[in-house]
Amino acid sequence: MPELLPLLTYCFVFGVYYFQWPFSSLSLGSPLNAPENTLASFEQAKKEGVDLIEFDVGFTKDFVPVLMHDDDLDRTTNMTGPLNRYNFVELEKCNCAAKFRFFLI
Repeated sequence: MPELLPLLTYCFVFGVYYFQWPFSSLSLGSPLNAPENTLASFEQAKKEGVDLIEFDVGFTKDFVPVLMHDDDLDRTTNMTGPLNRYNFVELEKCNCAAKFRFFLI
């Protein structure tokens, strides 16, 4: 994974240059309005006018990259245990919105 550091640094610097300061960003998409680290969350963040979205990538047992903030599945899904215990086909049964609750403000 360290080989990605130059690319990530470039992306950050390009983002700063392209968007200029200040710009708005959200971690994990829009986690108050949709399950974190999901396409639904990213789409909601875009609707809210966010310029930059921070997200996390984890790897399955068969080394498939997936969007996942935690090392395990317990907090946000209907499955338990470490992400890297499951292969990608097994994770297709995973419900990423299983424990999501909308916040009413």
